[in-house]
Amino acid sequence: MKNNLFILVISNITTNPFLDLKLRSAFCFGEKCITRHLLLSDIYAADSKKALVDAHQIIVLINYCEMIGKSNFVSTDEACFEKKQEMLASELQNTYSYLKTICKGQIVWFGLESNNNALKYVLGNTYLITKSINDPNKTLYATINNDDVFVDLNAIIAEVGINNSYSYKDKNRWNAIYSNEIWEKIAEEVKKQYNIFIGSTKKCIILDCDNVLWGGTIAEDGIENIKLGQYGEGRIFSEFQELLVSLYKHGVILTVCSKNDFNDIMRVFHEHNGMIIKEEHISCFMVNWEPKVNNIQLISDKLKIDLDSIVFVDDSLFEIETAKAFFPQITAFLFEKNFNYSLLSCFNLKTKVCYHEIERRTETYKTDTLREELKNSSVDFSDYLKKLKVNIELRTATSSEYRRISEITQRTNRCTNGKRYTVEELKYNSGNNNGNLFSVYVSDCFSDLGLVGAMEVCEKTVTLFSLSCRSLGRGVEERMIDYLLELFDVREIVFCNTHKNEWLMEWFDKKGIRIKNQGVE
Repeated sequence: MKNNLFILVISNITTNPFLDLKLRSAFCFGEKCITRHLLLSDIYAADSKKALVDAHQIIVLINYCEMIGKSNFVSTDEACFEKKQEMLASELQNTYSYLKTICKGQIVWFGLESNNNALKYVLGNTYLITKSINDPNKTLYATINNDDVFVDLNAIIAEVGINNSYSYKDKNRWNAIYSNEIWEKIAEEVKKQYNIFIGSTKKCIILDCDNVLWGGTIAEDGIENIKLGQYGEGRIFSEFQELLVSLYKHGVILTVCSKNDFNDIMRVFHEHNGMIIKEEHISCFMVNWEPKVNNIQLISDKLKIDLDSIVFVDDSLFEIETAKAFFPQITAFLFEKNFNYSLLSCFNLKTKVCYHEIERRTETYKTDTLREELKNSSVDFSDYLKKLKVNIELRTATSSEYRRISEITQRTNRCTNGKRYTVEELKYNSGNNNGNLFSVYVSDCFSDLGLVGAMEVCEKTVTLFSLSCRSLGRGVEERMIDYLLELFDVREIVFCNTHKNEWLMEWFDKKGIRIKNQGVE
């Protein structure tokens, strides 16, 4: 996370100091969390442009009643009502378009809500009132760029409860309509979206099987008696599996760590018609009678995933406490029948992901066993690389690759110079001819790894060097450095310490490339 986070709040109601205080508390940045508040009417002012350009995150919080006037909330003339909604939607679209021409940071737009409208007490909760909000929201949602976020403010209000969401005292005194609870929830959502934006998330979940993926013990109960299905005692396990598949489809790596016979576990995966998780969803099976802490370490090593990026779920309190004792950096949850799903909020996942890339990554992990066998049968590392038939393709990056390149820079902590890029920053650099950006594709005799790395060179300085950890151990990183030396005769590299990439800094130093240190992340 950046040392100085600049958040700009744009609204037509009073947000400062109410939201300001909650944001500082949510991010735990103290004075380093810089916030500024702009009235919606002031965004076009000349002295507002710098704030719009510099903000890492732009929060837009527009109140519907303030926007159209309280007396005009619902018109009795339906044609007039429809026209008014179209004008409102158009005005919001124009506001968003203007922000996109200036802002480089992420825009988090909170949707319109109407729950503070007093007319519902006399008209009832009619669809007309709901429609007055839904139509502009739908129009704006369709306009919002993939890299920005449209937040359902009505859902936040529903969670807190309508009667607890508003402060009529603050509204009348300062035009700050929301309660302390709502300001806090808005700040939490802002932090959540920022973590998603920068790719700060757990990457892998390690799952026990008995009494986690299904009810009962396969070794004792047999496949015919375990509890798994849409009804009765098996429902909770089916619902958990459905959620896990959703996590997988949004980029989380699923693994299994179970004290069982391997054949028994695979029989359930292959034969039980209640299984929602399939074998192809699992990147690594560690099914044996060894201590689970040993297997957790093996999974971390095999998948090249740091322990602080792993979540461990088990039904045994002993296993959970043992894992925490051996690996303080790991996140471990006890699975119970009334499992608290909010514990999984440690995952900060993007809504839109490339499912093909997820499948390709899983296939890479699964074929790593074959690579290991090939390595063990080789005379030396050079012989191994020759047999592996590693193919590295460097391409000038195109705009269609920006999302994937951004993801690599955000998620990689080991083989990186520490530079993090957003899609908007990549677009901005491209438009201003700031350096040469390259995408790195890798394949070998076992699988196609796809786009796994990126490099950027500005004159003779390396400004970006990032390679996915699943590509390490194939000589790719050295080939990338040699390419930079041969083609650009690079002399220095911009470097930010992630606490895990010191080895790469030493490697560049040995190659005679000067380190331009930009501190610690």
